[in-house]
Amino acid sequence: GRGRILGALSAQQNGFRWFSQGQPPVEILFTNVKHAIVQIAQADNIVLLHFSLKQPIMVAKKRTADIQFYKEVGTVVEELEKRNKRS
Repeated sequence: GRGRILGALSAQQNGFRWFSQGQPPVEILFTNVKHAIVQIAQADNIVLLHFSLKQPIMVAKKRTADIQFYKEVGTVVEELEKRNKRS
């Protein structure tokens, strides 16, 4: 299934760490990444980061070999465009 849990992703020296309130942190080591796909925001205003893992990890009490993170960025871009037009 597709579970969506709000959290924050940060890059570390040896991989990524995802934090969410009420959940244990999830660590994705670079050595465990089989494939990484990045989709830059375009018409849909979403930045997408997808990892296919060599070995499954536990996320929200479920084993998964594929994990995906996304962030909507349209609001920030629109606000910056408005500021630039005023200047």
